[in-house]
Amino acid sequence: MQKVTLKPGNGTLRAVLFDLDGTLLDSARVDVLVMGRLFRDDLGLELDEREISQYIGVSSREVLEQLAPDRLEELLAVWLGYHQDMITNIHLFPGVLETMRALSQAQLALAVVTGQNRRELEASRQHIAIDDLIDVWVSADDAPFSKPHPAPVRLALDALGCPPTQAIMIGDTRFDMEAGRQAGTLLGAALWGAKDPAQLLDYQPEYAFGHPEQVKDLLEVSRGQDIRAGLY
Repeated sequence: MQKVTLKPGNGTLRAVLFDLDGTLLDSARVDVLVMGRLFRDDLGLELDEREISQYIGVSSREVLEQLAPDRLEELLAVWLGYHQDMITNIHLFPGVLETMRALSQAQLALAVVTGQNRRELEASRQHIAIDDLIDVWVSADDAPFSKPHPAPVRLALDALGCPPTQAIMIGDTRFDMEAGRQAGTLLGAALWGAKDPAQLLDYQPEYAFGHPEQVKDLLEVSRGQDIRAGLY
């Protein structure tokens, strides 16, 4: 992965790492529909929405390694096809773009650490077109282990040349909280996309945000002011 030259910060925060699905992207409904279609049509599994939702945040590879390891590559391609069929129904959450622009303009480095595999991420990047704002992208294929293992977060930090103590991991699932905590970053709970906000708060994140625009509060941290965002 290409290294990024990170400008010296004048405060305590230099980099913001985001999860993608459920954090930047309002994609949960599409994810459930895609998985439901694959489970039903290709695996013969009739799961209700609650049962399907338990796989939210788990990479497609890990899901299929559990359910159909002998058909892994075949079904990964099918999953990608179903995802691309519905990708026009996936959008950035309101306020995400404005917030990321503000963070970038303040010279904070931005990374995306996602459970999407490389091919899924390529399709998502083409669809949402925010490459000009993101310094580093880490897919589930880039690290030896996926979240909640800290390897993907550490990979992003290495690429940024940023110590974990000057970075924050923001996400909507326990996988993001666990990965960030084990990697040594600050934690930011993206309550706006969380299926179970209380579960995120159980991790006692340093920051909890009810709306993407509240992430702009981190600009005060980057200026060296030790604030704590409210719990919304």
